[in-house]
Amino acid sequence: MKPSSTKKILITAVITFIATSVVWLGVGIALYKYWTEAPPPFNVTITHPDTVKLRDTFFLEIEVENTSSKSASLGSIDLYDELLDGFTVLSVEPEPNAKEHRWGFATYYLKRSISPDESFTFTLELQADQLGYWSGDIDSCTPFESFVTADASIEVID
Repeated sequence: MKPSSTKKILITAVITFIATSVVWLGVGIALYKYWTEAPPPFNVTITHPDTVKLRDTFFLEIEVENTSSKSASLGSIDLYDELLDGFTVLSVEPEPNAKEHRWGFATYYLKRSISPDESFTFTLELQADQLGYWSGDIDSCTPFESFVTADASIEVID
């Protein structure tokens, strides 16, 4: 083979590799955006008392319903500090796979598959620790961090 033929083959291979890599990168980005930006098929209902007395305990229920025709994955539930700051979490049911607190919210990792037209309920037992009006977001998230936001507002009185 002539040196110029080898050089042409090498240049063609590099250009083909770069072009193919760019196409696959684009496909990967498009799929990632689709999975993370498409809202999950969740209908979220939050149940709690509107008013509680200081030191009383109560339940906050988060019901996540799958409204689609195929199974949906619930990866986690996030509760923001603006809501939780007035309360102590005494227990949660069912027990999450893991829990962490970061960037102003508590995350309960659940990793649940919810069948079509079925729901999953996550319950927190809370104790009212501070007087005031406590309000904050509750996010029900897929494993890809696409989420539906609901909110809760609870007043703690004397």
